[in-house]
Amino acid sequence: MKSLQTKFLIVNICAMVILAVIVGGVGIFTTSHLLENDANRTINLIANVQEEELNILLKGVEQSVQILETQALSNLESVDRLVNDAEYRKEYSEHLCSLFKNVSKHTQGAIAFYLRYNPYLITEDKGFLWNRPDVESKFSEIEPTNILDYDSHDKENVGWYHIPVERGEASWIMPHQNKSHGGYMISYVVPMYAEDQLVGVVGMGLDFDIFMRELEYVSIYKTDHVYLLNEDGTVAFHKSLPSGSPQPEARADQLISTTTLENGMLLVANVDKSEIYRDRNMLATAILAICIVIVVIFIGITVVLTRRLIKPLKELTEATKKMQEGEYRFSFSIHTNDEIGVLSDSFKAAAEHLNAYMARIRELAYIDSLTGVKNTTAYNEEVQSIEIAMETEQEEFGLVVFDVNDLKKINDSMGHKAGDTLLKNACHLICRTFKHSPVYRIGGDEFVVILRGEDYDSREELIERFYKDMNHTSFEYEGTTWKVSVAHGMAVYEKNDASFVKIFSRADSELYRNKAEMKQKDVLTHV
Repeated sequence: MKSLQTKFLIVNICAMVILAVIVGGVGIFTTSHLLENDANRTINLIANVQEEELNILLKGVEQSVQILETQALSNLESVDRLVNDAEYRKEYSEHLCSLFKNVSKHTQGAIAFYLRYNPYLITEDKGFLWNRPDVESKFSEIEPTNILDYDSHDKENVGWYHIPVERGEASWIMPHQNKSHGGYMISYVVPMYAEDQLVGVVGMGLDFDIFMRELEYVSIYKTDHVYLLNEDGTVAFHKSLPSGSPQPEARADQLISTTTLENGMLLVANVDKSEIYRDRNMLATAILAICIVIVVIFIGITVVLTRRLIKPLKELTEATKKMQEGEYRFSFSIHTNDEIGVLSDSFKAAAEHLNAYMARIRELAYIDSLTGVKNTTAYNEEVQSIEIAMETEQEEFGLVVFDVNDLKKINDSMGHKAGDTLLKNACHLICRTFKHSPVYRIGGDEFVVILRGEDYDSREELIERFYKDMNHTSFEYEGTTWKVSVAHGMAVYEKNDASFVKIFSRADSELYRNKAEMKQKDVLTHV
């Protein structure tokens, strides 16, 4: 006959074995599910962050080309005079060339701009084309391609002209070789119509090397890949595949996230599941080892101690469920020096590390790292909210667009650290003046303030105070004193405004007018 002690030990051992299997199984299953979900969220986050970064460049070019088209049409007296008056056409082209060059200099990543007349309407004048090898170089004029020398189906040589004309709308041209220096660029082209006639096209080229630099060093896992596909599914950029290669086949052992960019290209991010499951297997081994230790220990302990050990296991399980739901902040009442305590500390440390990492990702997504104000992503979300509100509400608001003068001159003469100092001082001046309004940095040297409430009512006084403070604002860098000089343009919402773009366009026009006035007055940054 077996003693009660033996029976108790057998029952206790069986109970602990069952408990260990349940806890271990739940832990492995939950952790596996959590790891795969977190991997999916991470891959999606990588794709979304890169999508935002690349779309900022694309939208900047789109806005610039739209401004150029608007200016080209507003400066056109008549199509008949443009066609028949060579002297007028020359003056018109020279004026637009100067305007296009100025806009392109302030467009991030722009390496080419052009105005090409309709060769079937204006045969003796091709328009103009300016190019540069990279964003650090100066633009230089090159001879435009003779469109009539090529068949309209020759996409390689004249697709940039015929594609938007055939579509009858603004179009992105997939990466193509810039024959003036051998690099690659993508172009945004708008067909320009006046008096129901196709006058020509207005376009701007964006350096494709910027895209490759954005994606080349993106890596969180050892087996992840982030790459770009053209509209036809061929590879535009891949770390290990040449351009033009067929799209890599999707495998069942990969987690994949795909997003579409502003220009129709596909951004793909993937990671091998084997890397995710490797961590799961290691954790399963650790859990199994801990369970075996617990079973051995519980052969000689009492039921009370058993109950005390169940409590921390429940806390770990609850913490795992919270992490699965996306909650990473929790506390443990576990203060033991055994394996359970070590596991809880490790678990909590891992959760804190993941929470800090997610917080940092969110910060990078919405805060400008240089100035600390809101970035373009935050600005675009606010614009979307305003556009929705404009459909139902008549809220009074305005915006001020700022452009920091002489940034390039300081960068060229004193280095980018000096330029960063100028931007920080200019941003501080803007924030100090508009204390009750959000400030956004939407470009290298451009800031936007959205005015509401008190700042909206006092906008004229605030602008006057801004320029008074600016006249007394300077900074010293390596023994040289520089004056902070900022141009501005302001516009307010009017009832007939159908979109936010119209308000921004008015403010942007005022900005360029103010900037021109400051140049005429010879407002210098250097004291």
